[in-house]
Amino acid sequence: MKQLGFILALIFILMPMISLAQDRISENLNLKNELYLKSFDFEPKQINTADSEQTVNFLATIYAKNGLMNNSSTGFATQATFLGPHSFSNKSSWFSKPEMNAIFLPPSVLGDSTNGTYKGTIDFPKGTAEGVWQLESIKLVDNQGQIRELKGDDLESLPKELQIKVSKLKWIGILIGVPLAVAIILMAIFGLMKDPFSRIFGILGFEAKKNSGDTKGIRTMYKGQDGATSSSKFQFLLWVCVVLYAYIIIVSDAYMNHRMGSLGLSVPDNLLLAMGLSTTTMLAAKGITSKYVEEKKIDKSETKGGLFYDDHGYPDLSQIQLISWTVIGIGIFLLKTLSDVIGSSGAVSGLPDIDQTLLMLMGIGQGAYIGKKIITKDASVQ
Repeated sequence: MKQLGFILALIFILMPMISLAQDRISENLNLKNELYLKSFDFEPKQINTADSEQTVNFLATIYAKNGLMNNSSTGFATQATFLGPHSFSNKSSWFSKPEMNAIFLPPSVLGDSTNGTYKGTIDFPKGTAEGVWQLESIKLVDNQGQIRELKGDDLESLPKELQIKVSKLKWIGILIGVPLAVAIILMAIFGLMKDPFSRIFGILGFEAKKNSGDTKGIRTMYKGQDGATSSSKFQFLLWVCVVLYAYIIIVSDAYMNHRMGSLGLSVPDNLLLAMGLSTTTMLAAKGITSKYVEEKKIDKSETKGGLFYDDHGYPDLSQIQLISWTVIGIGIFLLKTLSDVIGSSGAVSGLPDIDQTLLMLMGIGQGAYIGKKIITKDASVQ
């Protein structure tokens, strides 16, 4: 009996909720039949607000059984809402998203009040945030105050992107300004810069060394213990800097021009292989040199080597080949990155790939460098 009573109580509790849900579903179905968007478009889809104000015209064909609300208030008007990109020049839009609305009011320019085409406009003032403005939602409001809002998948088949030409100044900020700021911060944190930056970050608790006077400078990153430029360290440093730079500008472009804040980028297999080869070459060269010095097979106390020279000061073909293919590979990678970022209408979702033939040539150059280092015992190859 207790179980039966519990079941009956549960039924009495759930019945009003089920009835309310059914009423809501019925209301939504009726509203979809009484108020819906038939078509939507706008022109032009690309504008330039660098020198003057620009106007974009919108047309929306709407079926409204009760006619559209004749009210220009943002919350109670039929409108299309666009969200804009972030801007360097406008501090308020660094983290927020600027918004613009195209409002559609009766009378219709074509058709009647029930089934008509309505015109709306947006005036983009001079200096409007540059990049891609994205259609966020379309709100339909009929004469009885019923509201239907279209978002997400409801906008799938509609034109959604309005592009405002990005100025040279903003591109300079994305391609040079942001990477430079990141580089300064990283070098200060890792103790690669001297005063005043290292002192500032030391006060903040980010110092890499307790005694900032011990800082040797960034050049020590690509030099061997003998003070000569190490080819293996130099090529590794180049790859690290270039891939980091590509990552920064792709993320900066996505955030500043496309309102996308994701830090996750896809990394192609060939790029991973190139980075792996570069790392392996540096570690192998370091291991071989350390072992030969320890076994006294080579003497590193007095060398005349360098980026393209052996320890006797003569040009070394294996080092020249290693650096040449590295520079060519990095150059092509950078060109692809810049082409993707500047030339693409949408946000770039991943780092560019490296051609397989070029990857093989780079591998041959690194193999030749390591091979010569192994067989050279009277003087090392830096």
